[in-house]
Amino acid sequence: GDAPAAGPGPVNSLAESLRELIGRARRTGVTVDLDADAPHIGADAGAARAGAMTDGLPAPTAQAATRVVAEALANTARHAGPTRARVPLRRAPGRLCIAVVDDGPATGWEPHPGAGQGLRGLHERLTALGGTLTAGPRADAPGFAIEATLSAEPHGRSHD
Repeated sequence: GDAPAAGPGPVNSLAESLRELIGRARRTGVTVDLDADAPHIGADAGAARAGAMTDGLPAPTAQAATRVVAEALANTARHAGPTRARVPLRRAPGRLCIAVVDDGPATGWEPHPGAGQGLRGLHERLTALGGTLTAGPRADAPGFAIEATLSAEPHGRSHD
């Protein structure tokens, strides 16, 4: 077959990174559903749809989105154990919105708190890119939600 093109491929790298992160979380016992604007299809098709959705994202946006999912799924595994998490991914004009929403701790799970720097550092990184990060307990059900909005425009070309 043909070798993939060399260089940073933000489209494939984000979709591939999401697939890898979801696989890693599943190995820790977290059930992860990727919802890329297509709730009627399964996780593998969702990953393919995510690849199409993230077409043309600037590399810093793709990298930040990867960090959001990595941090959130690691927190789910650490604080909630073998539970369920959803990763909705939405593309809006000039924006990428990504979240990780979990169902809260598994019965009998003892949380393993981290140093507390991951979300703080992530917030700083997203703010520097013109994005936003919110994190906290879910209002609608048990569990925790991390939501990020990132610019999908090349740096300096925002519509704002």
